[in-house]
Amino acid sequence: MPRVEQHIHQALLGTAYTPLAVHVGDDVPNAVGSKRSTKITFPMLIDYDNAVVDAYNRIGEQLTLFPLAYLIDKKGIVRHIYKETEPELTALRADIDALLAEE
Repeated sequence: MPRVEQHIHQALLGTAYTPLAVHVGDDVPNAVGSKRSTKITFPMLIDYDNAVVDAYNRIGEQLTLFPLAYLIDKKGIVRHIYKETEPELTALRADIDALLAEE
């Protein structure tokens, strides 16, 4: 997440792109510690009851253990799933730019 913070989030401030980190589980101190240690400034949701992952039918979960990253369009549709700890930045940025260019 630190590379996403530095190379994607900061570069796209002021656009319609909004990254959200989602911590699954009820270990709030661990989530807060993770956010601090990675120095991300974008919001982190605490999904203590799995409502967020359930809302997206746990798409991609069968592919890998967490972390997963989803790129969700403005209609709430999952358009891309990234199963790497940190998505490849050039591809991620191209995917984001393509979504931002859509009407």
